[in-house]
Amino acid sequence: MTLFYGSGLPFGPPNGARYMDTFRMPPYQRVDIGFSKTLISKNKTGVTNKSSYGIKDARIGFEIFNLFDIDNTISYYWISDIHNQMYAVPNYLTGRRLNLKFSIRF
Repeated sequence: MTLFYGSGLPFGPPNGARYMDTFRMPPYQRVDIGFSKTLISKNKTGVTNKSSYGIKDARIGFEIFNLFDIDNTISYYWISDIHNQMYAVPNYLTGRRLNLKFSIRF
């Protein structure tokens, strides 16, 4: 299990002076969790060389990234209207992802 937290960073319009960075991104928060099971191991008893087909190690894993499906903002797109007023539109990272992993070493 991993936990990530990052405080919000200040930002402002592109090509603006530093004092114009008056906005603040929301904090970055994420929780990942994963499980794995060793299926075949050369140290594991009960597995013969004939039944393992020369496999030294085999594992299966399941991971859930962004467990709580938090919308994390990574940056902002800046859009201007006809009066040259600029607006910040958030660019979000991916939501919850599931990952199934199977690995074999010969």
